[in-house]
Amino acid sequence: MRRAQMEYKVYQVRLTAVEVDTVNTKGHDSVARHRRNLDLTCAYGKTEDQKKAMVTEAWYEGDYDPVGKVYARDLNEVFELGNGMGDQSKVERFGQMKSVSVGDLLRDEDGTLHLVDSCGFVAVTLTDRAAALA
Repeated sequence: MRRAQMEYKVYQVRLTAVEVDTVNTKGHDSVARHRRNLDLTCAYGKTEDQKKAMVTEAWYEGDYDPVGKVYARDLNEVFELGNGMGDQSKVERFGQMKSVSVGDLLRDEDGTLHLVDSCGFVAVTLTDRAAALA
């Protein structure tokens, strides 16, 4: 039996032109949200709890922008559609949306955020800001 389509919102970190210039001239640590995104993109060896804390911090710091919606059966199909495979009429882009990649967030209809991880997804329930920064 096929599962019904669900709406997933896609969130990505988008740098401004000024931020890109700053990173290019001063390095990766010069723009905090870029550094946090790199840390999530390369979170090898981190536990799920550490990744969840990293996502919570980045979320509350305002790092993520909504970049699109994908109508899919599950997270795997979101990943496929978000990478140009399958029926692209199921993908609604808001301006510049890059391919769905490690470090991106997907929010399901229940409001749960899912970190796109190097192998699969990590469900994230946002904690309060103080806990994320502890």
